[in-house]
Amino acid sequence: MELDKELDNIFNKSSNKKLHLTEDEARLVDWLITCHSWDYDLFSRLNSPDMLELRKEIGQILLNKKNYIELGKEDFSWLMTCTPITFRWGYSEDVGKSLKTKLYGLLIDGTDHHEKAEQKQTEKEKETERHNQTTQNYDE
Repeated sequence: MELDKELDNIFNKSSNKKLHLTEDEARLVDWLITCHSWDYDLFSRLNSPDMLELRKEIGQILLNKKNYIELGKEDFSWLMTCTPITFRWGYSEDVGKSLKTKLYGLLIDGTDHHEKAEQKQTEKEKETERHNQTTQNYDE
């Protein structure tokens, strides 16, 4: 398959790729692992030592000990396949879209564009602060 060749090229450059995750994206990955554990064919895969290591990394993100997971070719393929294009926890940010975008970044560019996302978040926070200051000035 063409995708397998592309993944071989990406993962031959380095054995694992870093995927930076927000807490909500980490919860989505954890939820995906849990949801697919009922499938008999996937059960042994989802309870393998590799997947246990992925679960530990997700736990470290949820406990604020780190902000990324390291994906090998198989985990990347599984996550790329299982991640929905859109998914929200209630009325929050679309974490399915943000996670899928990061995965496509790894597939196409070999990076999850973490720095670009951090810059965008900083700009968003500054804009919110400016808005709050403007609103506060009107109230005075």
